[in-house]
Amino acid sequence: MNKIKRIIIPLLFLIVLVLLLLFPVKEQIFIENAKKNYDHIDRIIDEDTIVEEFKVNDNYDGFELKYGSFSKIYNDGEVVFEILDKTSDKTKTIKKRLDGLRDNYYVFIKYKIKKNHEYSLTIRNTSNNNITFYTLDDNNDDTKLTINGELDESDLEIRFKLYKNSYISLWYYLVALVIYLIYLVLSAGDKHEKN
Repeated sequence: MNKIKRIIIPLLFLIVLVLLLLFPVKEQIFIENAKKNYDHIDRIIDEDTIVEEFKVNDNYDGFELKYGSFSKIYNDGEVVFEILDKTSDKTKTIKKRLDGLRDNYYVFIKYKIKKNHEYSLTIRNTSNNNITFYTLDDNNDDTKLTINGELDESDLEIRFKLYKNSYISLWYYLVALVIYLIYLVLSAGDKHEKN
């Protein structure tokens, strides 16, 4: 039985090590805008078109926009996000149902943002419900917000999201391995003393 334990336990440690290296835990990192003075767009209704143009200095896995529903819960309707990568001329449309969105929370848009590409994000409300998105003071030359074709002096509050591999679980593994090795050394010493 001891021989089986001496084979199985190291084998399990080896399997866990391989899994940790192949599939590390993903850590979410948010890159927030340093702008201040929060506000929001007046009520966005179904005829309105919001366009935010932006360019970033890094690659991201997506972004979040702060959504508002004026403390109301909606059971129907959608918000349509159309993302145009002006650099590659590719467009993607993402729809989010309003019943899945919470007032004053962020809406995550999963879309790969590439470094130094120019983007145009168009937001349309397809329902009769009043919604909004939060804005910040505009002090960046790489961004521009237009509401129904008119230039606005603010920008949408956008948080860019990045997933990075986190190897913190590898440290836990190494601690467990050291404890196991200490146990083996101590138990081998006990057996040696008994003999």
